[in-house]
Order: sequence, then C-alpha cells, then structure tokens
Amino acid sequence: MVMSYQLLALSAAIIFALIILLVKYITKYVVKDFNSFFFWTYVSVIPFVLFIPMRYGLDFSVDMILPIIISSILLTAGQYLFSRGVFLVDASVISPLFQLQSGFILIFATIFLGERYQLLTYSFLLLMMLGTLFVSVTNKTKLKGFMQKGVLFIIGMQVFHAGANVAVGFALRHTSIWQILFYSFIFNSIITSSYILLKKASITWELSKIKWMFLRAILLLSANTLLYKAFETNVSVSAAIGLLSSPLVFVISVTLGLLLPKFLEKQSLKIYAIRTIGMLMILYGAWNIMKLS
Repeated sequence: MVMSYQLLALSAAIIFALIILLVKYITKYVVKDFNSFFFWTYVSVIPFVLFIPMRYGLDFSVDMILPIIISSILLTAGQYLFSRGVFLVDASVISPLFQLQSGFILIFATIFLGERYQLLTYSFLLLMMLGTLFVSVTNKTKLKGFMQKGVLFIIGMQVFHAGANVAVGFALRHTSIWQILFYSFIFNSIITSSYILLKKASITWELSKIKWMFLRAILLLSANTLLYKAFETNVSVSAAIGLLSSPLVFVISVTLGLLLPKFLEKQSLKIYAIRTIGMLMILYGAWNIMKLS
C-alpha cells in the first residue's frame, strides 16, 4: 500500500522536530561558532547522497537543473540566516516560527504554481502569523520579542525556504526527488564552502564535535526525502503538514525549560503561557488550512 502524502509529510515533521532540538543542543554545547556550524550544515550530508547516482543514475537538463540551482541558492541563504538566529533564539520560539513558511509557500504556490485556495484559507494564514507574535515573546523583551534580531533571522529564513520549496515543485515536473536531493546538497555544499573560503574563516575539524553534525545530516536527508516525496502530490499542503514539528519541539522545550532550566532555555511560567496561546493559534490555523485544502 502506498503511503499517503499527508503521512509522508507528517513523518518529515517529526524528524524536523528532532533536528531543531539537536541543532539547539549542538549550538549551545558542541559547535559554538557560526562559521563551523554553517560549513558543516551541508558538507556533512555529502557522504550520504553519493549513493544516489550509483542507485538511480544522473539526469541533466536545463528544465530540471535551473529550478534546483535556484532552490539551492535560496536554501543556503535561508540556512545562513538560520545559522545566525539559532544562537540567539529559544528552541520553543524557533519551531513555531517555521509555520510562517507554510504561509509563504501557500502564497508563492498560488502565484507561481497556479494552486488555488478559498479566501478563508488565507484568513487562517493570518491567524497563524498572529500566533507567531505570541510565541516569540521572552522575559527580556516581552511583546517586543517579535522584533528580536534572532526572530527576524528565522522569519527571513522562512521566506527563502518557502521560495526554495516552490522551486522544488517546478523541478519535480521534470525529474525525481532523488535527482533533486543529490544536486541540491552538492550545490548547497559548494555555495557554503565558497563562502567559508572567501571569508578565510577557520572551522573546527574535531571529530568529537562534527560527529553531531553528521547525525543531523542523516536526519535532514531522511526528512527532506519524505517531504519531497509528499511534494509530488501537493506542495503547499505537504509543506504545511511538514512544518508541524512545532508541538513536539514546544512541549519538549517547555518541559526542559521548567525542569532543567540550564539545559536549553529558561523562561517564566507567564511567558510560556503566552507562547502556548500563540502555539494554539498556529495549530488551529494550520489544521483548518489542511481541512480546506
């Protein structure tokens, strides 16, 4: 029996949740400098995608390679912003902000892929965006939390990655997910490595540290494979489901914040209550969007 695209996207969401928690752990305790984290983000995936041409061969045409290049540029730009923001923002804030990406994808899919939705769908998108105002509140900045530098970095990432996912939608019209995964990670690694070389930045090669990035790489490749497979049926709805990592990350982060405040993050009960309201708004909006689609 073929797995439904909704289940594929939901499986990707669970893995993405684990990645967010792992990344927050890595940036706090293991790889603490931006350049090393940014470099290993994509380079660590290369050993795991080399099997693709051996198993599936390689395709090449302008129609499929151009959107993959565009996707790679947007992905890497978004990852640059994420790599900046992850050092500044709590895990319980990062994940809900990912829901904004589903809104941007819906807009881009409407404009570029011709996917059409009810007016009510866009109303629920606005509700989700309002929810992000609440989840980004902190003890220090209170309701101005939405304007934190780290929050703005993560929101910027969502715009770039939304565009990247739409570009993947175009590429899927001309090739398979395996070709997209292979070329994307190769291009991403080239762009990232070029940035490090041009900047002449020093990076860590310590196995004790970068082994965590390779673990993240395995999870990232698995999640992207599931999500791109779901994209073959529907881009915007799959993206919305695939970004539902928020509840799992939020619950774990809040629980750890209350029980082990020095581990990942620490906020007051009041702040976590406000973030919970925002989370519920986001989930309610996402759930209704899926029902209407």
